[in-house]
Amino acid sequence: MNVTSIRYLILFAVINTVLFTVTDTRAQQISQSQKVTADARIVIENLRGKVSVHTTDSELVEVTGTLDPEAIEFVFTVNGKDVRIEVKMPKQLGNEAWLDQQSGSDLLIKVPSRASVIGKGISTDFELTNLQSNTQVNTVSGSITANKLSSQVTLETVSGNIVAEQLTGDVRLSTVSGSIDEQGSRGRVEYRAVSGKIRAQTEASNVNASVVSGSMKLHLAKAVNANISSVNGALITSAVLTDDSLLNLSSINGPISLALADDVSVDITAVAGAGGRIINDLDSTAVKKVGYRNSKELNTRLGDGSALVKASTISGKLHLSKR
Repeated sequence: MNVTSIRYLILFAVINTVLFTVTDTRAQQISQSQKVTADARIVIENLRGKVSVHTTDSELVEVTGTLDPEAIEFVFTVNGKDVRIEVKMPKQLGNEAWLDQQSGSDLLIKVPSRASVIGKGISTDFELTNLQSNTQVNTVSGSITANKLSSQVTLETVSGNIVAEQLTGDVRLSTVSGSIDEQGSRGRVEYRAVSGKIRAQTEASNVNASVVSGSMKLHLAKAVNANISSVNGALITSAVLTDDSLLNLSSINGPISLALADDVSVDITAVAGAGGRIINDLDSTAVKKVGYRNSKELNTRLGDGSALVKASTISGKLHLSKR
């Protein structure tokens, strides 16, 4: 065999090795498990793709799925209570690659129900089910779907959406420009959006919600203490008030609409600045002009006035009505 033939054979072998490595990486499946403590603290970092976290009755953390084709390493370590699951990516990966969720890892992670979970991602979708300890998940452009989480729950996105049901405990949901859709929460709940949308039907006793230029539509089923605010965004709120409920609504330029039950007992104080407006469709009480700046004010009582509503706007419209 001459030198040229040997060179071709070597080149062919190298090409075959490279092609095999790439193909193997793109199809790499993982299935690993490790025993952990029941109250383990699990940190999951997957920068793009999808992560589903479910609970199991065993004392194992199980990870199955497919790795990102660009992944350079998969880390799964246990150190006492601390568990780390990470898909390491190249530092030089371009900006467009982070938006390509179709090429990311797809992981199913089963954890003990009492384990706490911290999730981090960029263009990562998270699906969280039946976690009973602290949960904190942050993603940039990915979405978060959560069902039956309890204890301390914090879910945050930048442009991604949050969809949640039956969250219990101390709940915080926030987004910059995405949307929040939530129903059935109990305990204490906080919603935050900048230019995004908030839609919620909550049974929480304590509610804090705010938007800047986004919109908000809330139904408060059992709120005892609620603070709802906006800068320029629209607030649409309906509420079932108990005898000791306190509801505060405020905006700068955004419109406020509040609908109350027919049989509500409540004292209402509403104030609008010179550029604002108050529309009272609750009863026949007239809106009065007050002060030299042409502000408006409404003071009225329905029933025995056991609950309290305070509403204010500077230059927005404030509309009060019954459901």
